[in-house]
Amino acid sequence: MSWENWLIAISVGVIAIAFVILVIYVILALLSMKRMVNDLDQKVHALDPLFRVVSKAGNVIEKKTDIELAAVEEAMLREREPPPPPRRNGAVNAALEVAEWALVGFSLFQKIREKRRM
Repeated sequence: MSWENWLIAISVGVIAIAFVILVIYVILALLSMKRMVNDLDQKVHALDPLFRVVSKAGNVIEKKTDIELAAVEEAMLREREPPPPPRRNGAVNAALEVAEWALVGFSLFQKIREKRRM
């Protein structure tokens, strides 16, 4: 074999080795990304109870607001007087409940962060 053939053979070998190394690197990167996505998926699903509670609290606030609005409209139609100020007791309680669940969600988030650091 001449030196040109040896040079071509060595070049092809180097290219083949570089390709194998690249493929291994891509496989490792994809596996790492898959682990990261699974971890993120678990953390997102850990927050599902909080989202359900917030959704229920929003529904409660919406229903209370609709009831209060209907009562105000009915009073306006009956008496043709300016409506009385809306009762805030129920709305305030609902807002406090939402704030309380937000704190519960924040503490849950902190626990997840602490577990991740370990």
